[in-house]
Amino acid sequence: MAAIVVAAVLIYLSSRLLYLMDRDEPEVYDAILNAEELERHALEIAGKHVVGKSSRMYHSLEARMNKNFRFITDVYKDLNEYSNVRSSVTPAAEWLLDNFYIIEEQVKEIRQNLTKKYYFQLPRLKSGTLKGYPRVYAIALELVSHTDGRFDDKQMVGFVTAYQTQSLLSSGELWAIPMMIRMALIEHIRHVCESIAESQQQWHKAEKLAEQLLSYKDKKPEELLGLAKESMRHLEAINPSYGEHLLNRLKQHGIEIAPIIHYIDERLSEQHTTPESITHLEHKEQASRQVSMGNSITSLRFISTLDWKMIFEELSKVEQILRQDPEGTYPNMDFLSRDSYRHEVEKLAKKLKVSEIQVANKLIECAREENKHIGYYLFRQEKEQLLNKIGHSWTAGFSNTSLYFFSIFIIAAFIMLVLLNYAYNSAATGLVTQILIAIVLLIPASDIAVSIVNWILVHVKPPAFLPKLELRDGIPEESAAVVVIPALLTKDTSAVKLLLKLEEYYLANREDNLYFALLGDYKDHESEKASGDQDIIAAAVHKVKELNRQYGKGKDRFFFFHRKRVFSHAQNRWMGWERKRGALYEFNELLLGNGKGSFEHIEGDSSILKNVKYVITIDADTKLSIETARRLL
Repeated sequence: MAAIVVAAVLIYLSSRLLYLMDRDEPEVYDAILNAEELERHALEIAGKHVVGKSSRMYHSLEARMNKNFRFITDVYKDLNEYSNVRSSVTPAAEWLLDNFYIIEEQVKEIRQNLTKKYYFQLPRLKSGTLKGYPRVYAIALELVSHTDGRFDDKQMVGFVTAYQTQSLLSSGELWAIPMMIRMALIEHIRHVCESIAESQQQWHKAEKLAEQLLSYKDKKPEELLGLAKESMRHLEAINPSYGEHLLNRLKQHGIEIAPIIHYIDERLSEQHTTPESITHLEHKEQASRQVSMGNSITSLRFISTLDWKMIFEELSKVEQILRQDPEGTYPNMDFLSRDSYRHEVEKLAKKLKVSEIQVANKLIECAREENKHIGYYLFRQEKEQLLNKIGHSWTAGFSNTSLYFFSIFIIAAFIMLVLLNYAYNSAATGLVTQILIAIVLLIPASDIAVSIVNWILVHVKPPAFLPKLELRDGIPEESAAVVVIPALLTKDTSAVKLLLKLEEYYLANREDNLYFALLGDYKDHESEKASGDQDIIAAAVHKVKELNRQYGKGKDRFFFFHRKRVFSHAQNRWMGWERKRGALYEFNELLLGNGKGSFEHIEGDSSILKNVKYVITIDADTKLSIETARRLL
């Protein structure tokens, strides 16, 4: 009995799988709408869409795309073979032959990015012809089908914005729109390829008959006519592609073909049409297919080059709410930081089974009550207030620190117990010996435990994200900074070489409120002064003046600070106080207005640096690449 049940289940699952793989996909192919009509249509479909994640009807979007792509590939191969034999193909076919590689690239990229985890999170339609498919794919199909595959970013944004006035899309759905539009365009191309394939088949039949008739054109006219009638007898109606191409081939030859042309005219008359009408209709269809194929290929290129980040933030209702941050910090953050906040809102919404909009609104409410930045309630202990406001209790549990040390303790204890057990069994040691062994094992076991826990954390837990400001208008005056290289200057050329590095850093980081300084120390010596000291000072001073003349624009941008030697009793030598650490300490004291320490020579107007807030320290062998200073700040 159990075997019968299992067999029945397997048969059902197999039939279901075959249905999913081979069924005819619902097609969406509609009238062309202008921008205003598109937005009205978006309102209509938003009211009709019923979504959920528990729909029993589930269909693989990747399988649908693969099926479309296989058909397009087959048509491309057939056209390629045909064009190698015959020079003429339809204009739409030429578009496909010339741009097939673009479709291929898009399919590869979609396969890489459309992960199962991401796909399963998208809300699916629970009714309609696209039941079981993601709602956002249905939206993309509607946009593509009602624009014949040709639209701009304004139309796209207007369409989605109108839809969201009736039904809001999640952040995941908004991010999926470009991919879904590309998949919809591939489906649109498949529809055009069906028409191309049908037309090419009719052309091929017409070519075959024309060649057959022309090969016998030396026969009597009545014999040729009989042959034509026999070949066309099975045709209930003459297809426009077939008739137009056949007539076009036959009219290129002499009067002996005239009876056949007259017969075709009669057949067309029976269909209540004329050669002129089918020629006009065929040319119109070819032009329409050419436009559709051209639109789709062009839009695939367009979507690939689109900066979706800006459009996403324009469409995201969560983004618009978070921009109401009472402290005003959120709008000034860079994109990655804003995105991390939105992801945290999305994660909370999924965990608490509420909408992202509700989480975002409650977050703003919390921040307004205490006039704080919204980040405090997303990433800090203040999250408890946010959860309470949403209506969920806060469970503290283990802190990260407690969990970290507890894990180390457990692993270290396990290692010690294993080794102590081995020592006892192998040597039958006494209690005192066991205690001594445990003390000896404590440090290495702890080290091993720390290494194991750190390795697990690095590979399992993502690193903490540090939110950043964008500083889109450059470094502001209140965040002025100075880039310094503390170095031991052994000769005049080494000073010039380091100042040239600072010039390179300036060219890569041209900012109004960014300055550059070399902090120099003499090499250690037996006396306070040494030969060559003044050469170092002279070379550095000359180079700093040259750089300020070239780049200063009325104020000093490059500086040189050099310290005198002081006697070190520990080293019994004359040297720069505390070397690099001392140079940075005294430089910061100088900026704070606490005296110039042991700096004996300062080149450049140091009063300009009184408002400096940050010091970026660069080693002599480190590079400061393009706009890195702004990103660091």
